[in-house]
This record gives sequence, structure tokens and C-alpha cells, in this order.
Amino acid sequence: MAKSDAMAKTVGAQTDTLKAPSTATGKILERVILPAKLECLSEMINPIKTCAKKHGFSSNRINEIELALEEALVNVISYAYPDPEAVGNAEICCRLNDKALFNIEIKDSGIPFDSLKKDDPDLTAGISEREVGGLGIFFIKQFMDDVKYRREQGHNILSFTVVKRDSTNPLILDVGRVTPR
Repeated sequence: MAKSDAMAKTVGAQTDTLKAPSTATGKILERVILPAKLECLSEMINPIKTCAKKHGFSSNRINEIELALEEALVNVISYAYPDPEAVGNAEICCRLNDKALFNIEIKDSGIPFDSLKKDDPDLTAGISEREVGGLGIFFIKQFMDDVKYRREQGHNILSFTVVKRDSTNPLILDVGRVTPR
């Protein structure tokens, strides 16, 4: 069975298992549902990167999207499903809304965990004085324009909002509204 056939079967068979409602608006551009396993990481990330490229994001922004996705998905893979015999799925969905905001949602049905509640790491402390962990979600918050977590109907849902930026039209995100600088 070809890799794309296996993915299509996984997506088709697992769509009903991750039915938590979305608060993102806009047309779904890409949806990937795969087992939350490290060997599936690139298959989860690459379609979202391709979609961002197709919609005109710079290579720098695409690299930031990739880093944020990788950090978030590795957390899902590592912590959402602690029983190695009961690996669940991760669903990654991206949309482009009418304000040209690129929204990415990562859903899993693993144990509840809001990584955004964790304090940012103390970057002024020496490396030996710092707590282990926390840099990944810190990077996500730095690179994405808006990051939110919610728990609905037994699902963890981490949402990123990404704004296209270039030197001629810099944008900032202000409480859910995009405004020119």
C-alpha cells in the first residue's frame, strides 16, 4: 500500500474520532489526521507547510510555522497518550479566514494539558539554573501571532494564528483583529 493510500485510509477511518467543534473561521484548506507517533511527524507538518507556501507566506514565516508545529506535535506525541499501547491520533487543520489570517488547529484526545499555563522560562538564568522544558511552547508563543488552548468534548485544541508579513505591509494582531502598523 502506498504511503498516500495509508494516509487516506487513516484520515477516512479516523475523521469521526476527533469531532470537537472548531472556533476558527474560514474554509478548511488542509486537514491531516494521523497516529500521534514520531514517525508520522513530517507527514503531519508537510501538508500545512505546502498550504502556507501556496498562500504566499515567506520562507521565513513557513520556517516559523514548521517550528511551532513540530514543537506542539512533539508535545502531543510525547505526553498526550502516556500508554504506548493506546496511541491516539493528532488532527492538524489549517484555514484562511476572510481577514487573511492563517489559522492552524492541533487536536488530540489525550490527557488534558494546557501548556500555555506554564510560565515562560527564565532566559536570564544560567543554563544550569534553568528548569528543564518550557522552551518549545515559549518559541511557539514568540513565532505565532496568537496562540490559544481550549479543552472541548474530551479534546485538547491548540490554535495558532499566523499573519502574513512583508516589508511593504507589516501587520500586527490586536485582540483578534489585524491592524496595519
